[in-house]
Amino acid sequence: MLVASRDASAFVFVPRVSVVEVTRWDVRVVTTGGIIQYMGKSPFRVLAGVCLVASLALSANVAAAQSFTTRGTPVTRVLSLVVLNIRSGPHTSYPVVGRLYPGQRATVIGISSDYNWWRISCRLRSCWVSANPAYSRPIAWR
Repeated sequence: MLVASRDASAFVFVPRVSVVEVTRWDVRVVTTGGIIQYMGKSPFRVLAGVCLVASLALSANVAAAQSFTTRGTPVTRVLSLVVLNIRSGPHTSYPVVGRLYPGQRATVIGISSDYNWWRISCRLRSCWVSANPAYSRPIAWR
């Protein structure tokens, strides 16, 4: 999301943010993790607050990207039961990079540490699909 102040004096890119309100005296940001609010006494302090919020959001993204690990699994293939989003990471906050349609199969190379996401084989990137049994099911094992 591109964030701009109402007078267009500050621009910041902030991922995982649903709402940003920048007034002359405060900044309110609603992220996937909650609300961050910064109040300043001048427009320059508000701009500093926008930068602070952006850096917190970016560091949260980096931490989220680095916090997942892949575990080994005896499952080697899964079957999609519904239209299943293929994501770049093991969470719904990661971007969709493709789709599996009902009846399509994918080769499994691991499972997330929380056992909620299959890591599947993709070209040139890390790909993940939900391991929820309502959406996908194992069809082959080692």
